[in-house]
Amino acid sequence: MIFLLDFLPNSFLGVPRFKSFLLRKFNFKGFFFAKIFNELKIQVNLEDTSENFLFYGCNPKTTIDFLKNYLKRGDIFIDCGANIGLWTLIASDCTKSEGRVYSFEPNPKLFQRLFKNIDYNNLEGRCIIEQIGLSSTSCSSFLYLDDNHHQMGSLQNKNTNRKIKVELKTLDSFELSRLDGMKVDVEGHELDVLKGAIQTLISHKPWLVVELNNVFHNVQYINQWEVYHLLIENGYSTNFDTNQNLNDSFCRDIIFYDPSKSNKGQFPPFL
Repeated sequence: MIFLLDFLPNSFLGVPRFKSFLLRKFNFKGFFFAKIFNELKIQVNLEDTSENFLFYGCNPKTTIDFLKNYLKRGDIFIDCGANIGLWTLIASDCTKSEGRVYSFEPNPKLFQRLFKNIDYNNLEGRCIIEQIGLSSTSCSSFLYLDDNHHQMGSLQNKNTNRKIKVELKTLDSFELSRLDGMKVDVEGHELDVLKGAIQTLISHKPWLVVELNNVFHNVQYINQWEVYHLLIENGYSTNFDTNQNLNDSFCRDIIFYDPSKSNKGQFPPFL
């Protein structure tokens, strides 16, 4: 029966709520491929509230619109902290067969799902996926896993005994000849990722979407964030309000860009 729900147009009023009701009533479990954008589908865990909204048809319109506006055919994009590949899939559709998406995910369970989503959508030639994390040095390290949330792996120890060894590399070690855009969502390890990518950023000046999660940083203003200082010192700008008072639960994707390549008003301050 669950497969029949895929034929219900999510754009119709009430369909997402109806799907949510049926999911709870019949206690559907397991994995299901849900349509997210154009003909793309992504495998979601129906028991995981951080992703089953995609099954309901609540697609990430803000992310889709942003990538459609700022990635074009032939562009090169990096998805750092790719998870199951939501950004990877959308970016691949935007850059088309002439472009490339490089996706990095060190968590082996998430990497397997990332691979499955790439394979399901026949994107092997357009997406290069690596089961490693990006950092400031190339080495082995531990990824700490949240007992209550499989997707919350972090290289920053958050008082958990569950850990797995993963490989880390610097983005600079890949010596990319071009880079147009990059997303960094690595649960508190963003500064190290950017330090290991600084020569690539200086050379190519891609726009950046970097998560600021106060669970890991606890900053009151964005100019107290070390990532902000590193990027501003290397020629980047942001439209985010430096006077905005951030609370303890603040978590947003902040956008940085090279003002010599983009108009100040072109980018939003965050996603």
